Amino acid sequence: MIELDYAYLAEYAVVADGKLTAVGASFVQVEVPLPIHHRFAVAGRIRSSLDVGPYEVQFVLKSPQGKYETSTSGTVHPDDPESTVYGDKRSTLFVMNTVAALIDPGLYELYVTVAGNESRRLAFEVVETGGHGFVELHEQNSK
Repeated sequence: MIELDYAYLAEYAVVADGKLTAVGASFVQVEVPLPIHHRFAVAGRIRSSLDVGPYEVQFVLKSPQGKYETSTSGTVHPDDPESTVYGDKRSTLFVMNTVAALIDPGLYELYVTVAGNESRRLAFEVVETGGHGFVELHEQNSK
């Protein structure tokens, strides 16, 4: 048995000492100049039985109107240092800190798949503000 206990979006997240710490968790809207490279995290916990072997966790981000999608994945191992046994279950905390290109305003959807089962859909609305996203970042870095 493998199941996603919970997952959420955050501005930043980290797993340390068997605990999940998140900053700016559970956002549903991002206000940024477009286009921009935006940093965020997906964090959560997977619950499994003790006899489970390695399994894959995949994250797929889809832009509004399906213009593009990007994905990343990783393998969770039973002996992962971020796993904790409690009773007859294993708890594995995870964080994926990433940077995504936000090009258009609208609803971005992030799908979390655990062990081949689409487990969660997380979404956030991108609202365009004034400014110049990519240009502004480049100018700040060149000063």
